[in-house]
Amino acid sequence: MKKLPLLLFVVLAAASCASVGTSAVSEPEEMRATLERERMTKAGVLLRYGEPNAVFNKDGKEIFEYKYVSVYNNPASYPFLIGLFFKANRYRTNYLYVAFDRDGSFVSADAVGVSGAYPPENVF
Repeated sequence: MKKLPLLLFVVLAAASCASVGTSAVSEPEEMRATLERERMTKAGVLLRYGEPNAVFNKDGKEIFEYKYVSVYNNPASYPFLIGLFFKANRYRTNYLYVAFDRDGSFVSADAVGVSGAYPPENVF
């Protein structure tokens, strides 16, 4: 009976997920729609969503890149041989690109999501 709490802890830990990045980008389409509706300035975007993961220039526009990565563990994939019959661990990566003109005014926003089995086969 003393081993039951330990077993429950191991099962819950194996069923966990991990996330990294700007949590607002966990729903990138919703964030994109909000940005297009409110047409925030660069300062407004920084105030609401924080610092972007990357900033670069393209075609005379300043682009903010926000990223959110989450990995979901499938606890059934861990036991020896039983895991062969279940889906592997999964990941989801969401990107949001926000473009501003030279004055810092909103130009456009684009959301991209990628998901699949973890670890991805074609990382590089």
